[in-house]
Amino acid sequence: MSARAPSTLALAGLAVLLQSAPADAGVIVLTNGKVTVGKIRADEVNSEKVVVRWPYKARTFRGKQEFPRFRIRWFDIEADEPTEAYWEEFNDIEEFPIEEKYLPLRERWKIRQQVAEQEGEFNDILVVDPFSEGGTALSPIPIENERFRIQKPEGWTSSIEEGITVFEAADAGRGGYRARIHVFFVDSLRKPVQGRTIEAMTTSLLEEQLVRLADGGDGFEVRERKRLKPKANGGDQELVTRTVRLERPIVSLRQIYVRKMRTFFFATYCHEQDYAGLELLFKACMRSLEIFEDAAAAGPGDKGAGTTDAGTTDADPGQGQ
Repeated sequence: MSARAPSTLALAGLAVLLQSAPADAGVIVLTNGKVTVGKIRADEVNSEKVVVRWPYKARTFRGKQEFPRFRIRWFDIEADEPTEAYWEEFNDIEEFPIEEKYLPLRERWKIRQQVAEQEGEFNDILVVDPFSEGGTALSPIPIENERFRIQKPEGWTSSIEEGITVFEAADAGRGGYRARIHVFFVDSLRKPVQGRTIEAMTTSLLEEQLVRLADGGDGFEVRERKRLKPKANGGDQELVTRTVRLERPIVSLRQIYVRKMRTFFFATYCHEQDYAGLELLFKACMRSLEIFEDAAAAGPGDKGAGTTDAGTTDADPGQGQ
């Protein structure tokens, strides 16, 4: 006797079950910071390896890859991107680098942490993602001079004050203080001093320039100092400082770019209670800074604006903007 064909009702019921079944997911972050997303089955996870299978989302081909556990920094079989659990353990991107496209997740996590500390509870706040395509956090038209170009925050004013490129928020923040961003450069230490590292030179330059960068503040304390990031022709040093100006606590995100010809300074200023909400925007602006000396050092064919003979000296830091 031949089997009867499934009834229409049975097929409909099966379709509903299939549609409501949770989709497989999985994400692996390797020790080198590379991220792989696919399907990870619980029965294919053991002490020696983790198996990732496709198709999954954009990867439509059929296949699988086995990852040895010693190459895996972290994984989750129920997510397809690094979760808060990941950032809790691996938030230092200098020590634990990760693909740049996942950095906005870290910034959101940091903001929630700061809000929680200030208000005692987590808030689901709206974050404008300046790293995403089509984002409107930064002006699409860059500010440019012969040494660098940079995108200012959308809606902020731009001016030159004593050779410093200054961006200022349209609206005042806590305590009536308007958030600001300063960008300028000075002559670098062109002749290396025997026994002095880039770290030592960076510290010296920081001490020399803090009075100018502090916007009239009284003293300062370093809240966070990241490891020096070496470059082919110098190094970058990022830090966060706190100072007090007219009895208002001012927090500053700073980046010092030590180069062969020039040293560039990027510094933000805002009321301490406004920093959590502005950090994403500040970092987006900082990452938009393009130093022409870097392009010139990269080789022929790149833009070499701002390159001069080693003996050339500017009359004033940031002059010519």
